[in-house]
Amino acid sequence: MKIKNVSIQAFKSYLLSGDGFFDFEIEKGLDKKEIADFISLYAPNGFGKTSFYDAVDYAVTNNVSRYVRGSRAKNNAYQNLETGSRYVLRNKDADDYESEFDTSLPTRLSVVTTKKTYDNEVKKPKGNQKADYLSNRQKPTNDPTPKTNFMQRVLLSQEAIDAFLRESNPQERFEEFINNSDGKLSSYFSQREIIRKQCNYIDKAISKIKDKISIKTKEVDELDGFNSPFTEVNEIIEDLNSLDLYQIKKFSNPFSQNDYEALTNDILVLQEKLKEHINSSINYKLKLSDEFLSNRDVISEYLEELNILTNRFNNAKILFNKVEEKEVLNQRIRENHGLISVANNDLDIKRKALGQIQPYLKVKREIIDVKSFIDKLNKSLEVKKKESSSVNKTLSECNFSYSKLNEQLSDLITSKNESEKYFADIELLEQNISIDRSETREVIERINTNKLVLKELELNINDVEGFDINKSIYIKFEWAEKCKAVSVMLNHLYQRYKKLNEDIKLKENELTNFKKEIEKTEIQSSLIAKLVNQASEIINKSKQTDCPVCNHQYSSFEHLQNSLLSNDELNQHQKSLRVFYDKSFFEVTQLREQLLNCENQYRNQKDQLLNEIKEKASNFTGLVESDNALLTNKESSIKSWNEQLSGLKLKTEFSSKQEFNKTLDFKIKNCNQLISEIDEQKKELLEKLHLLNIELSDLNKKLSNEYQKLNVIEEDKTQFEDLSNIFEEFGVNTDLNAGELKILIQKEINIKEELLESIIDLNKTLKANFDLLDLDYPDTLSSVESSIKLYREKLESKRHDFSKYLVVFKTFSIDPPKDLHSLEKATHDLMHKKEALKNEGSLYNSHLSNCRILFSMAEQALKFSKVESLKADLYNLEKDLGKHKNLSAPLEKDLESINKYIQKKANEFFNTKLINQLYQSIEPHPDFREIHFECKLIDKSRGELNIFAFDPEKNKKSAPNLTFSSAQINVLSLSIFLARALTTKDDNGENVDCIFIDDPIQSMDSINVLSLIDLLRNLVVNFGKQIIISTHDENFYELLKRKIPTGLFKSKYLRLESFGKVIEEPLLRSYQKSTI
Repeated sequence: MKIKNVSIQAFKSYLLSGDGFFDFEIEKGLDKKEIADFISLYAPNGFGKTSFYDAVDYAVTNNVSRYVRGSRAKNNAYQNLETGSRYVLRNKDADDYESEFDTSLPTRLSVVTTKKTYDNEVKKPKGNQKADYLSNRQKPTNDPTPKTNFMQRVLLSQEAIDAFLRESNPQERFEEFINNSDGKLSSYFSQREIIRKQCNYIDKAISKIKDKISIKTKEVDELDGFNSPFTEVNEIIEDLNSLDLYQIKKFSNPFSQNDYEALTNDILVLQEKLKEHINSSINYKLKLSDEFLSNRDVISEYLEELNILTNRFNNAKILFNKVEEKEVLNQRIRENHGLISVANNDLDIKRKALGQIQPYLKVKREIIDVKSFIDKLNKSLEVKKKESSSVNKTLSECNFSYSKLNEQLSDLITSKNESEKYFADIELLEQNISIDRSETREVIERINTNKLVLKELELNINDVEGFDINKSIYIKFEWAEKCKAVSVMLNHLYQRYKKLNEDIKLKENELTNFKKEIEKTEIQSSLIAKLVNQASEIINKSKQTDCPVCNHQYSSFEHLQNSLLSNDELNQHQKSLRVFYDKSFFEVTQLREQLLNCENQYRNQKDQLLNEIKEKASNFTGLVESDNALLTNKESSIKSWNEQLSGLKLKTEFSSKQEFNKTLDFKIKNCNQLISEIDEQKKELLEKLHLLNIELSDLNKKLSNEYQKLNVIEEDKTQFEDLSNIFEEFGVNTDLNAGELKILIQKEINIKEELLESIIDLNKTLKANFDLLDLDYPDTLSSVESSIKLYREKLESKRHDFSKYLVVFKTFSIDPPKDLHSLEKATHDLMHKKEALKNEGSLYNSHLSNCRILFSMAEQALKFSKVESLKADLYNLEKDLGKHKNLSAPLEKDLESINKYIQKKANEFFNTKLINQLYQSIEPHPDFREIHFECKLIDKSRGELNIFAFDPEKNKKSAPNLTFSSAQINVLSLSIFLARALTTKDDNGENVDCIFIDDPIQSMDSINVLSLIDLLRNLVVNFGKQIIISTHDENFYELLKRKIPTGLFKSKYLRLESFGKVIEEPLLRSYQKSTI
């Protein structure tokens, strides 16, 4: 997979897509391009190099890897959010551009490759979303694009290269290795992590269990030796519970600390209740009984005095009731005197009202007449106002019509003056439209003709592209003569190619036969040599002169031995076979070279023909496009002429010149006539409005006079206020005549007089009863109340003094005495209950002693139960310890196996040979010229990936970040990353041939830089890789142009001219060749 182009719009440094289009293709003639294998991008810092890599990353993976690679990178990205900006990826000026030019400018990215096109878009943040990227700390990354994991391995950022050795610790390196390994190894590591955590958890659990066993064993040794106290304790508890003061729970084994605390609380509660019962019930009652018996004579005197005071208090209450009755009668007499006075006043008012009825009715009639006249005036006034409003409305409508008619008349006069120009313009426009339509038809015919030719050329291109040297070409009748001639030549090359292939096969069969014969002779030679050796051994032993192989007779033993050892017949045969084999091999090589030349001739002839046809097709395409543009212009002109013509015809009402002028004259005359009629109507309306205003003024004056008259009459009506109140009180209908009203009022006067006489008679009776009571009970109510109050106070004092002696009877449930006889009986009962109470006190004191015994026995039970519990816990802990050990053993065995597997795969993962080749090609450290990788997985610890520099002469290794300079560390990291990128495959198992390198030469010296350029050139030429490298160093950029020029290599050089704007670097190829 290689990159064709990258398009960036409204993303970080890049605003417009035209400024952010990175074209990685090279023009190779008409309509032919090839992908550049080496692309260099130069820009000063801050112009947008990093934004370019971020755009490629986001377009393919839907994430920016450097933002989410580690915690520190994420924190750096979050700091951008904390500044208040909502845009992490979107260009900050994109919104201003949209507002200024009133157009949409979405953030869009596109990466076109030889395999597929990756398109992506960054959405604006919505609602509560903080930013367009990294807005959620709980889920910071986007969902990744499927099958794009390879992208992280071919994006070589300076940040990642620097961090790999300088900042990454061995644990982080190991985790990165696992994350980038195959799925099987990652799965094994996940299982290892689960097992490792389980083992650590089990080890911690075993340690805790052992600590607990030690502690509990020590506690058992300290507490052991107590006997069980539970039977004795429960007997005491059962005795205490029988009192029903408080129920205590019986002891049981096991007896926990909670049980102990609950029991001690229960004992304390019971002790308090026993003490409370002794103090409040027994001792208190005994004290009360002793006080009563010692004051028995005093109690007898109190009883006699209470009886005397009670009799006097009852007599005073009887006297109070009689005096109170006398006071009530006196109060009623006074109230009746008041009623008599009110009734006399009311009768005087009603008698006076009888004489006011006639004048009252007269005033009432006057008020009704005035109000009726006022209503008539108001109705007339309302009618006149409506009529005036209607006239005003009609007048306004006339004014509006008058104004419109004048405007219409002005337009008609203007149209009449412009009519000559209208019809002249119409004639000119119709001529222009006719000319353009004629030209349009000619252009359409030309376009259709050229399209037919272009279609035939495209068919020829498809046919030529299908030419194959492995099959004969069928020459079609419709082909051009040039195409037919080239096809005949290509068919001759096909026949020659076919013949060469057949000859090669025959020669290859000869080579195979020669090879088999050579092998056969080699076997025979081996057997003969063995036979000669055996014959030599025989004649050496026997000293014979005849050959044991062929039976030939020789002159002497020495002659026979020399003949055997110097026999080379078979070797000569092998040499002759080898000569024939080499000759045949040379002939095959020549035939293959002829075959390759034939293929090249075929390809060149085909390409030359294809280019000529494509060039011709391109010319016709240009003609079609030119005519299409001309056609568009003509159609646009016709449309514009038609719009103008329609507007003019609309103005002239689609009529002829004579009809249009005649219509205008008629309309002008009609407008003038209507204007005159409206003038007359306006005059009539103004006169009518003037008369209505006069009538309205007269009505308003009359209405004002009537309201004044009504106010005067209303003031006279106030003298009849009493009469009006009488009518309202009794609900009298005032529409009756004077005689009827007088009868009603007189009737009310008679009723009042009868009521007054009955009240006077009742008052006389009440006065007689009062006099009788006053004679028998002359005391006042206040004097009687004083006597009662005095007796009540004395009685309450005596009862209070006596109450302290009555408490004892209530306490012992004995009826209190009311006289001397009942006092004797109560005293006898009290003495009997006092003896029983003393016996109860002795019993409760013995129960208190049992509570104190329970305290000590509860402690003993707690210690005894704790020992038993500790022994049970020890048993369970020993059992639990055995289970954990049984669990730990197989897990540790599995962990050891997985550790060995991961270590083996980790050592196989790194292509150490390739890394060292790359590292040594960029002038490495003078001593440490080899790199070793070491994966460590020790027991249950986290994995580590260590990288060591190795000195083969001294057999010494060292950590690079402790031994190397910054430039050497940079070279080493770059070598590791390049090796990883060179072997990267996508998720379908296909090679990813593009590699992005950002600013790789930091801290490098001149030798390192030159070596790096040679390495990159080698990767492009020999490995078929596409290298996309950026730099801020202009000297390095210029050096790349000289070392990898566009004239000799498929290279391309781009430059960021300004912030977020890319241009292609203009280069002179002749200059490039002279400077290499």
